[in-house]
Amino acid sequence: MNQELVIQDLVIVITAKNHKLSLLNPDFLRFTGIVPSIWELAREPINANNVSQVVFTNGITITAEPQRVIFAQSIKSIDEESILIPKIARKYAQALPNMEFEAIGINPRGYAPFPDGEDTARQYITHTLLSPGAWQSEGEEPMRASLNLVYKLQRAPLYLTVTEAALRAESENETNTPIIILSGSFS
Repeated sequence: MNQELVIQDLVIVITAKNHKLSLLNPDFLRFTGIVPSIWELAREPINANNVSQVVFTNGITITAEPQRVIFAQSIKSIDEESILIPKIARKYAQALPNMEFEAIGINPRGYAPFPDGEDTARQYITHTLLSPGAWQSEGEEPMRASLNLVYKLQRAPLYLTVTEAALRAESENETNTPIIILSGSFS
């Protein structure tokens, strides 16, 4: 595959027993030094029965659910030094030393564009990643495929999903670009 891989998002998920959703609020995040006090909110925080969420104008989102906290950042157009959520997740865990943290997941997501034709992403999956065979020509339309791969690595397994999709054009006159979405998870 000679396509450029665009890493779009980085999500870190921390699971914890009995996490209190009320902990996640802008004041707690700022006063504990988890986020800088100058960060501005993109919208009003959400505080509901099963979810709390704080979204900042710099694209960082922190979401709390009863058993987990999700730290997300769009990293598509930023330099490596601007990737902040690993530090934020660490500071959050350090600010709550009595919390019963159970696991951490690191989930990168990106895509590879295939701009050379409408069907190129599907063809890459079905002709390059999969073995050809009669099973691919069954049905009334071309087969669509998604792959789930597991790599056993030294420190943690990598779960990788490869899926065909299309990148929506920014203007009405442009066509959608076929892409392959690569979603990974280290647990």
